[in-house]
Amino acid sequence: LGVGGMAAVYEARHLLIGRRLAIKFLDTESAPSGESLVRFCNEARYVSAVGHPNLVEVTDMGQTPDGLPFIVMELLEGRSLGELLRARRRLAPMAAVTVAVEILRTLAAVHAKGIVHRDLKPDNVFLLDEAGEPRLKVLDFGISLLVADEERRKRLTRAGEVLGTPQYMSPEQASGRTDIDRRSDLFTVGAIL
Repeated sequence: LGVGGMAAVYEARHLLIGRRLAIKFLDTESAPSGESLVRFCNEARYVSAVGHPNLVEVTDMGQTPDGLPFIVMELLEGRSLGELLRARRRLAPMAAVTVAVEILRTLAAVHAKGIVHRDLKPDNVFLLDEAGEPRLKVLDFGISLLVADEERRKRLTRAGEVLGTPQYMSPEQASGRTDIDRRSDLFTVGAIL
């Protein structure tokens, strides 16, 4: 279904119940470090801890028999906001505000759990093919940060290290600061809008 900097996502079908799912595998060749594995596992834990309808449902995680880490998630039908914008160039003002408000509602739940996304961008906002009011899912918590865990923050983010997508980064994130908080995500929503 897609390939990113650290992982690839495949469509799968549960053999016993027939449910279609998505399985995300960590690319251990391009991201072989222990930090990459920690970030990958944190993604599943953080999304599950929030439990918000605008976050992809994580149903399992583990390793293949040969040690390849994976996360099992609900399969989403639709397209990313990035794909929509590349096709249309812009949304009508009311549609753009509706999407931004839904992202902000999702971030309120994420931030309430002490999590900062750090890689919001149109390609990480997925618009579902559902009738009625637009529904979306915020994706890819691979470089997210648990603000309350100061020790983990120091290990996973060194001063001067820049993680994220430059076009949507807050100034403090782009400068490699380690004291990033929820305000960085709010800046990014403004950049998306």
